[in-house]
Amino acid sequence: MNKGFEILLGRIESHPDEFNTFSERPRVSRRWLKFVRVILDPDRSGFVSDEQRARFKKEFEKVQSDAFTSEVLAVLLDDSNATT
Repeated sequence: MNKGFEILLGRIESHPDEFNTFSERPRVSRRWLKFVRVILDPDRSGFVSDEQRARFKKEFEKVQSDAFTSEVLAVLLDDSNATT
C-alpha cells in the first residue's frame, strides 16, 4: 500500500472534519482536496488499487453525507430561531 495513501486514509478516519467540503473553514478541506482528487481518479493514481480507492471513496462520501446533514440541520435551527 502506498504510504501517502495509508496516511491520508488514517487522517480521514481520525479527523473527518478536515475532509468536510461544507466546512466553515474551507482552507482546511482544500488542504486535502488535491490528494482526494488524485486518489479518486484512477487515471492519476495507478499506485492505488481499486479496492483501496473504493474504501477511501466510502469514507469520503460518509464525511460528505454527515456534513450535508449537519448543515441542513443548522439551517433549520437558524430558521426556527429566527421565527421565535
